[in-house]
Amino acid sequence: MDHGRLAMEAVRRWLVDISAWNPSEHRFQSLLSLLPPQQQPQVTRFVKLEDRKRALVSRLLQYSLLTHVFRIPFHKIIILHTTQGKPYLPQMETTLQYLNNFMPYFTPFEWDNIVHAGPSNNMLTEFYRYWCLKEAYVKAIGAGLGFGLNRLEFHHNNWTDIYLCIDGIRSDNWRFFIFELENNHLACVAKGHPKEAIESYQVTLTMDSFDEEEYLHAVEFPEPGFISLVVDQLVIQS
Repeated sequence: MDHGRLAMEAVRRWLVDISAWNPSEHRFQSLLSLLPPQQQPQVTRFVKLEDRKRALVSRLLQYSLLTHVFRIPFHKIIILHTTQGKPYLPQMETTLQYLNNFMPYFTPFEWDNIVHAGPSNNMLTEFYRYWCLKEAYVKAIGAGLGFGLNRLEFHHNNWTDIYLCIDGIRSDNWRFFIFELENNHLACVAKGHPKEAIESYQVTLTMDSFDEEEYLHAVEFPEPGFISLVVDQLVIQS
């Protein structure tokens, strides 16, 4: 892996103009709450509003950059400071070091595709796609992650025409669909015959036998996309 190239890809230069930014007290406190508790006094210690704004934006800039480059949520970011107040990051896992924890769950074919997908973000996306497919299958058959994810190997054509091999044998009874959602999230749908569900799940199904035409119609039927809702839309008003 070319670490020099990856380092250059992580370079960002952002400027934030706060001269016309006049947040309400509620908005200011809301943004302040995004920072870890130990960081907040470093903002509120200033008396003048302009100084407090600079201190807040300076810290938000650091956290936002780390989230943007490394995909680390705000609440998981750790920023340390030298005795002179200079910020620095503690030793962090590289993307490959993080992914190595999951290597036993993939076949050599899948793992090779993941680690050779390109820059860190590409490797993570490739990893999430494979993981999403494996999770969709074991959930569809009613099994848990203890099923043995390395028994499953997925093949695809640019992430379409996806098919599954189980213990090295191709299964043509399943169809898989990957959806790219907002904020870099993925969703996978696995469709197969109920007879392939584990026994404890099959007994809960009200219908587990179909003629061939019914089965093919259901499994080949085009998958609709996802509709994004807010929480309040889940409550039906009478």
